[in-house]
Amino acid sequence: MIGLLIVSAIASGATAFLIGYAFLAPHDSFIRTKTGSILLVVLVLTFLFLPPQLMGIGSALKPLGAQTGSGVMEAFGWPAGLNREVYRFSWILLMIGGLLSGLRIWDVRKPDWRPGAMALASSPVSRAEGLLPLAKSLEEALETLGRLNLAPRDAEHLAGRLRDIGRHFGHQLPEGNGAAYKVVAQYVSPAVAAIVTGHVLEGALRKPGA
Repeated sequence: MIGLLIVSAIASGATAFLIGYAFLAPHDSFIRTKTGSILLVVLVLTFLFLPPQLMGIGSALKPLGAQTGSGVMEAFGWPAGLNREVYRFSWILLMIGGLLSGLRIWDVRKPDWRPGAMALASSPVSRAEGLLPLAKSLEEALETLGRLNLAPRDAEHLAGRLRDIGRHFGHQLPEGNGAAYKVVAQYVSPAVAAIVTGHVLEGALRKPGA
């Protein structure tokens, strides 16, 4: 029984750590996925308050042990050498310590303390979503894209905004699509330029392959 009590207290502290970590975890981490969230809930329901439940089992078994003999109490009863209050205090310390460690409480004053919460707001995609509607010309929109250092997948996420750019400023593109690509490629990498050009041309009602 004493081994089970120790393991349950450690598991409770580890679960508390995961709760704190989930609060700070990046948005693309496993624990922020649907499967990871379900797993965390299962761990919380199973282990977080397991120690006090085990403490209650010992008390509940006392009458049964008196009736059936000492075998039940030896197997599942409260260990004679372990003080209940010391165990309860140790469990609470492990749980609080695990939670604060997961939260990296020592970094609370740092600006990047919550990278998970800030990741979306500071990502190139989110900044482009906020800045592109403010562009007053095609050149200004392309300059904005150039400053953000977009990856190809970022450009794909911005398809709607890029088509809006094409609708508003498509008349500022050169006649040929190859020439339009060369203009865009002056501001972003070739791989991104191909994607950006395609979506902008779509917004301008021009066939990208033409």
